[in-house]
Amino acid sequence: MTQKHRITCLSCKEEDVITILDNKYVTAYDKEVNTNLLSARQRVDGTWGFECKCGNDNRIGANEVGEIDNLVQKGTEHQVEAIKRQLLIPDTKQFKMEVV
Repeated sequence: MTQKHRITCLSCKEEDVITILDNKYVTAYDKEVNTNLLSARQRVDGTWGFECKCGNDNRIGANEVGEIDNLVQKGTEHQVEAIKRQLLIPDTKQFKMEVV
């Protein structure tokens, strides 16, 4: 089953509509190569996290903080610290995901 969702970055206000297959895989971006979304990931808690070209990133959920070393393989100390800072920002202030 596929479902479309509008994803809005609440930092830069850019948005795109994505298609998700079986609530597991992003299969299409309506803006294709012009999308603002660099990456998407279904997190352990079942919610989706996104990375925007503006730097806004919530792909790792707060409940995954103990797994950062496994999730960010080959990441620098600076990158890991940036992710930890992002975890302090509530998801509701980073991205909006709505069914279309």
